[in-house]
Amino acid sequence: MTIQTFNEALVVRVADATAVNTSTAETVIVPDYPFVAGYFYQGRTIRISAWGVLSSLTATTPNITLRFRMGTGTLSATFVVASGALAFTSTAITNGSWRLEGQLTCRNTGTAGTGMFMGQVFLPNLTAATTVGGEGYNNTMPVTGSAVGTIDTTVQNLMSLSAQWSASSASNSITVQQYILEAIT
Repeated sequence: MTIQTFNEALVVRVADATAVNTSTAETVIVPDYPFVAGYFYQGRTIRISAWGVLSSLTATTPNITLRFRMGTGTLSATFVVASGALAFTSTAITNGSWRLEGQLTCRNTGTAGTGMFMGQVFLPNLTAATTVGGEGYNNTMPVTGSAVGTIDTTVQNLMSLSAQWSASSASNSITVQQYILEAIT
């Protein structure tokens, strides 16, 4: 059965977001997006695309973890997909380009609705141990398997993208410069 659909840009970021640095706490990297109750139906798919720059300090050889979250509050744990701790080399990087792309598809609706998220993170300057799946700088989200989680489609849900550094330093910084959130079905 075919479904006639259209793409709709829900958010297009036209200015740099606030840099995430000097913290080891998980921090939202673009403002949360609210999906109203009833927005998701079986087969509804949203695509997340984020690009930006990052820098890392050589002395600490930090890790960074990127996360996609969906739930009723900011940084909600209802549905979480993580990149894993991505480790940088001991070579400093300044304003290296990065990219995150992913899709969330609603599989079932209701108070125990489910969604599946799959994505990729492209980061520069990672160690060989962090090249998940042998793909160099291309890392899958989640690291293994698929991510199926609960989404209560009967209430408003907030979608969050976050970053978390393993070491706090002004030199460890990630900034979103372009961001597009779109409904593709």
